[in-house]
Amino acid sequence: MQVTLSQHLSSIPDSAVSGIISAAARAAWQDVIPMAGGEPTFEMLVNPREALRDFDERALSKYSPFTGHGELLELICGKLARLNGIEASTSDLIVVPGGAGALWGSLMAVVDPGSEVILTDPCWEHYHSIVKMVGARPVSWPLFADRMNGELDFDALLARITPATRALLINTPLNPCGYVFSEADLRRLIQICEDRGVQLICDEEYETFVFGQARHVSPRSLSPNVISLYAMSKSFAVTGARVGYVAARPEVVALIRRAGLYSYMFPSSPAQCLAIAILRQDYVGYLSHVRAHYEAKMERLHSLFAAVPGIELEKPMGGVYLFPHLPEIEGRNAAHALIEKDHLLCVPGDVAGPSAAGRVRFFFGLDDAVLQDAAQRLRGRFTA
Repeated sequence: MQVTLSQHLSSIPDSAVSGIISAAARAAWQDVIPMAGGEPTFEMLVNPREALRDFDERALSKYSPFTGHGELLELICGKLARLNGIEASTSDLIVVPGGAGALWGSLMAVVDPGSEVILTDPCWEHYHSIVKMVGARPVSWPLFADRMNGELDFDALLARITPATRALLINTPLNPCGYVFSEADLRRLIQICEDRGVQLICDEEYETFVFGQARHVSPRSLSPNVISLYAMSKSFAVTGARVGYVAARPEVVALIRRAGLYSYMFPSSPAQCLAIAILRQDYVGYLSHVRAHYEAKMERLHSLFAAVPGIELEKPMGGVYLFPHLPEIEGRNAAHALIEKDHLLCVPGDVAGPSAAGRVRFFFGLDDAVLQDAAQRLRGRFTA
């Protein structure tokens, strides 16, 4: 008799990004331009081999405390105070395996089977699957009232809150469109959530990458009831280390710890040592340089893409992607032809929600020559 596998897990699809990258690897294309993901291309703040030599064997190879090494928690408290305006104690923090671990643990702490979690449309495609994984139901909130990165539609949000609503998950700057929630936006969201007993969860993965006159505001700096999620991956170019952390009320931290206890148990000790080494440095100056570097990349690709006929695009307020609207090719989102025919790896916008139909997400943190090549391939596709 054949063994029955999980129907629940089988019903959750692979992400578009993972499928695109895997398909390109199987095809063994030699001329790929990797704009589907967001792998940092700038240098790390520390040399990892040298940094880890400063830690004894016990710190590197033994069990970690369940919420994270004490020194790392203290350093995170300092970072939150300096950069996020959040006064936190170590009891308000837990270190987790990356931003995805922060999302999963935080949702586990606030939902029950059958609960509803409101997600913005557009949003990172993984959010819907993570919500389903923890047994809740995702509900989409069309974020903008009229146009991408325009005014927020708070009436549409209010219409989606029901007795089953347990949480609202937002992301600022927002992947994929680069919208940065203003302080006024956040204050209104906090008030709506607190009035209706809904937990506001904010993913701040892209906190460093805010451009022009935009300013990153951590909603937890406005209310202690917010759960704020952070990862070192994008800002510090340590995507493989898998270090994230959550700032929340101690009772929420206790439940995230319990979720970790029966899954990953504790965050990796060597990864935490690397994070400690990073946060011992002048990370404020480093992050300022990183932000300026990526803003220049964004401006470069924006100017190149803006010159391509038929493209409609806004300049993002933050994040690491351009998100233009492109004409369909052969009746499909243009991303499919760009991937299959031009080997320009990008992401069809409709995976981010119905509001993003016709859009395509492009990572802009690549060398200038690569950005130039990408623009030439795009131009060739629309002027052929």
